[in-house]
Amino acid sequence: MAEKAKTYKIACGVLNESWDQNKMALLEVFKLLFLKMQNRVLGVLNVAQSGFLVVLIDPKVVFPAALKACASGII
Repeated sequence: MAEKAKTYKIACGVLNESWDQNKMALLEVFKLLFLKMQNRVLGVLNVAQSGFLVVLIDPKVVFPAALKACASGII
């Protein structure tokens, strides 16, 4: 993925491509979009998923993943 996320619409498009459309209405999913310099997309990480009410996110998962990806930005 080397697409440049210049606008929020492009970033939303990249995230929508990574979603399972059949499960979108059934589950809460927390995904991260990793960016490198100049907002080029490095990848998308599925951090957690759960039922309808809450998704718990652990910073101990988010930040090491961003460091390993050498991301300079996270959405």
